Amino acid sequence: PESGTANSADLEAMTVGVAYTAGPMKVALNYFNAEMPLATATAGDDAVTKIVLGTTYNMGPGVDFVGSLAQVDWADESNAVGDNNKGTALVGGFVVAF
Repeated sequence: PESGTANSADLEAMTVGVAYTAGPMKVALNYFNAEMPLATATAGDDAVTKIVLGTTYNMGPGVDFVGSLAQVDWADESNAVGDNNKGTALVGGFVVAF
């Protein structure tokens, strides 16, 4: 397929992350960005950027608390408000294994 068209496989993506463990706690920070042209008649690229901070805390044998905070930004190559979105998510819970 022709480069720069909706059928093109052109995609640029990057992800970077770091993690730290201290005793029963683990913390990780990850960054992801991807850009791809999707329409020949519209200048620019569709892009998504995600930043996620996650944690796991071992509360005892078989019981972990897990949580994450994520920021996501979707930018469409069009200027339509409905096609360009941002969001934040806070998720937490417990993992029980026995």
